[in-house]
Amino acid sequence: AGQVGSGASDILRGLAGLREVTAGTLRVGGHEVRLGSPARMGRRGVHYVSNDRKAEGLYLDHSIEKNLIATRLHTIAKAGVLSARACRQAAQKLSELIAVRSSSIKQPVGELSGGNQQKVLVGRCLGGPGGELLLLDDPTRGVDVEGRAEIHQLVREAADAGNAVLFVSTELEELVELADIVVTLFDGQVVSVMSQGEARPQRVLAEMTHAGGRAAA
Repeated sequence: AGQVGSGASDILRGLAGLREVTAGTLRVGGHEVRLGSPARMGRRGVHYVSNDRKAEGLYLDHSIEKNLIATRLHTIAKAGVLSARACRQAAQKLSELIAVRSSSIKQPVGELSGGNQQKVLVGRCLGGPGGELLLLDDPTRGVDVEGRAEIHQLVREAADAGNAVLFVSTELEELVELADIVVTLFDGQVVSVMSQGEARPQRVLAEMTHAGGRAAA
């Protein structure tokens, strides 16, 4: 939990290998993962979803199929060779998992509604074997109520499948409804750590907006 500029998004980008991390360790599946390379993080089961699907998330002119498999080509290729059939099957499986509304997986992503675009973006990191780390930065940004509920269900299912999900949100209801643990940040510092039962909207909001003096003290 944190306002824009709190440092919450920076933590996700650091774990994804998109910005330098000067200290700390990350373990996935019991094994320490060396930080610093997005490609290496992806191979180790660390998957990042940006909070800006248009600027650095989706390839809007390309198909649903290509977008869904863009980050997992290394798991589909055999001896470095990609099969059109294997790509289609992998994309179709993910498309059914996220229940994207489209005429075909060949349809350009840019033609979809905002909610369906966001489901495609989140869908990239789903369907794995479990034991992975999903980093979701504002996963329901710009999505209507129905789309938000569908994405929340996908996140719950991913967690139930044995994955760890670390997500950033500025939405109080989303934090209280979805998170098992709420970590609140202010000005780059952790202010509080609350279980779901302790995380009330008013308390989280107070920590997000009035914690500067307390954190500095």
